Amino acid sequence: MRFGVLLILASAILLSSTQASAQCGFNWLGGAAVGSGTSTPVGFERPNMDMPDPSPRPLATQTAENTAPASTGNNTTNSTNSTSNNDTAAAVETPAPAPAPTVDGNWNFQLVDSRTRYLDLTLFSVANMVTGKGSLNQDNQTMAVTARGSQTDMNVKLDIISFDEKSYTEDILFKLDLTLGNQTISGPYEAYDAQGSKISGQAEGVKK
Repeated sequence: MRFGVLLILASAILLSSTQASAQCGFNWLGGAAVGSGTSTPVGFERPNMDMPDPSPRPLATQTAENTAPASTGNNTTNSTNSTSNNDTAAAVETPAPAPAPTVDGNWNFQLVDSRTRYLDLTLFSVANMVTGKGSLNQDNQTMAVTARGSQTDMNVKLDIISFDEKSYTEDILFKLDLTLGNQTISGPYEAYDAQGSKISGQAEGVKK
C-alpha cells in the first residue's frame, strides 16, 4: 500500500517539474526554447547551424595581377623608338668631313722681293711628288717655267726654274717653302740667278 502511494507521489512531482520547465521556456539541452525571451546561460550557447556561403570568392593575388597595368612592353617599345630616333637625328645632323686641300690645279702667284713678279702655274701631284709648268712675268717680259717638288701634309716645297725658250738656257731658280690652305698657298722663297745672286721674298698664291 505504501509503495503505491510513493509511486503516485513521484509521478505527481515529475509532472509538476515538467510543467514548470515548459512555463519557464528554457531547454537545458539546447538553450532558450523557441519563442522564449529567456537568455541562454553562459556555457550553454547554441551551436551555429547556418550553412556557409557556397559562392566562389576571387583570390587577392589574382585581383592584384588583373588590375595591375601591363605597361612594361609599351615602355620598352617607347624607349627603343626614342633611342632609334636620337640615333637617326645624330646621323642626319653630323656633317660630312670637308675634303683635304690639294695642290693640284691652276694657281696665280705673286712673288714679292725688291720687285713684284707674277707666276701662273698648273700643278699635278702623284703620291707626294709635285710637278707642273707655267709662265713667269717680270719687267713686262714673260718666260716659261717648270716646277717640281714634294708635298708632306700641308707643306709644299717647290723649285721653279725659268728659262729662255729661244736659247733653252735657265735664267732664275726659285725655291719656295709653302703652306697649303683652303684655296690658298703662301710662304717664303729664295731666288738664285745665273750670275750667283741671291734674293729672298714672300710668295702668295690663290687657286683659280
